[in-house]
Amino acid sequence: MSPTTEFFENWLQENVAKLPAESGVSIAVLAQEFEQEAVRVCVHELNRYTRGRGRTVLHFVP
Repeated sequence: MSPTTEFFENWLQENVAKLPAESGVSIAVLAQEFEQEAVRVCVHELNRYTRGRGRTVLHFVP
């Protein structure tokens, strides 16, 4: 399984599985929330990778 697939599956289990069946949350809202979380994680990992080289590349602004 790819890291992206694993991240997506974990995110779905942690976020969607907790929603009440009749919550009325749209797919568009879930997709936007997933995208924001994925970007936050990618920025964090990129900065962690580059920090060892003495620089920070990006800052996440929600």
